[in-house]
Amino acid sequence: TNTAWAFAVCGIMHEPLMDALSERVELPEVIAAFNPRTITDLTWSYATLGRTNFNVMTCLSQHIFQLNILTSFSSEDLANTVWAFAKLGFSHGLLFDALAEQAVSMHILQTFTSQSIAKTVWGYARLGILNTRLMDAFAERALVPEVMASFQAQDIATTVWAYTVLDVESPALMEALTIKSQSETLWNSLT
Repeated sequence: TNTAWAFAVCGIMHEPLMDALSERVELPEVIAAFNPRTITDLTWSYATLGRTNFNVMTCLSQHIFQLNILTSFSSEDLANTVWAFAKLGFSHGLLFDALAEQAVSMHILQTFTSQSIAKTVWGYARLGILNTRLMDAFAERALVPEVMASFQAQDIATTVWAYTVLDVESPALMEALTIKSQSETLWNSLT
């Protein structure tokens, strides 16, 4: 998976490599060794390269459930996995329910940054998956002063878009993001 990640970082789509990797990932003895970082890096690589492989994504989804490794996912792992599955248009309802449950657990929720919140809500909105508990928890987390202070223009746009697409009302969050979007610091970062 490190090779796929390196190729994705460089923007190089090498079909024979990706075909061989896909075949290997589907082998039970190979996927059994995958941890959250391996899964995240692999899904990110596929998404970055625009390589949709239903079998690989299904294998990865099943692996997450079979070994119950979801509890080992960090907020970054969760955000990147949601982003990758959504970018590839792969909607797995049970997986996204489980990802949401893990995200709102107190020890993980407190580690979400503005960027990981934006990536995650974008993924749910992109796939049209409404999880009210997740969206409410993220709205509350985003309102924490140090989290709100870290929102960049892209995070704001993505988050507002996701809440709008999913028709989630969060007046306090929208007001805070509006105020943040008008801040001089944010405007200076755009020039």
